Amino acid sequence: MWRKLLGMVLDGKESLLYKQIDYLREENRVLRSQVKGRPKLNNEQRKTLAKKGIRLGELLKETITIVKPETLLKWHRELIRNKQD
Repeated sequence: MWRKLLGMVLDGKESLLYKQIDYLREENRVLRSQVKGRPKLNNEQRKTLAKKGIRLGELLKETITIVKPETLLKWHRELIRNKQD
């Protein structure tokens, strides 16, 4: 009984997360359509995106971003290289 109840609660939360993600993807698409050319990011913004993006792994390719996945990976490599210096 507890497992079934827990499953129902978790399914509901998962559904809400998918709805949030779907909304944020659409919002991102709309905002990107308003940006002309490449976005101008400072170093701190690049670091934040690189750290969060690398955790997505292969999902990064399916995620709509303001920069290409390859760019995020490049930024992450630079972060690692700078930490070693």
